[in-house]
Amino acid sequence: MEKIRKFDLREVADDEQLLQALAGDSLEAFQDLMDRWQERLRRYFWRMTGWEFAADQLFEECMLKLFERRRDWDGSRRFSVQMMVLASRLCRQWLEANALPAPAPEPAGPAGADLESRRRHLQAALAATAPRQREILVLTLLEGMPFGQVSEILETDEETLKIELWQAYARFKRRLGDPFGVRP
Repeated sequence: MEKIRKFDLREVADDEQLLQALAGDSLEAFQDLMDRWQERLRRYFWRMTGWEFAADQLFEECMLKLFERRRDWDGSRRFSVQMMVLASRLCRQWLEANALPAPAPEPAGPAGADLESRRRHLQAALAATAPRQREILVLTLLEGMPFGQVSEILETDEETLKIELWQAYARFKRRLGDPFGVRP
């Protein structure tokens, strides 16, 4: 019977339902949320900090905050947006407290350079980008989030976000060429 309940939570429940179960102290719901969000949040934190250890640390801190605030989440906003707001705030605090030097971008190499070389080049360039611009580039271009959600996460309006994205992308493109393969 317990296995069926766990299967039902994991396969049928959306994040909001899991959060409700977590508010009732369901450790299964907490584990399911951790499993669902681990890859996405660790990737986001890694892209923002450039450090795997920081991604692990920030993921753990984010999950701890989720557990501590499990009864206080705003039901009028989608869980995914609230989770990314929390992640974004934690990441900004970490970046302010840990001003690590950004690795220098490696040469881009020929167009046919291997994927790992291109990934390192992109990550180094992201690390050298101002945190706000990096966050906008990561959320919109790399995570593929819609402008509406990103503007909620960054607590700005969509028009301002679009202007900031254009500026961030223009600076990024000048520095690297066109890292995303988009041609005018």
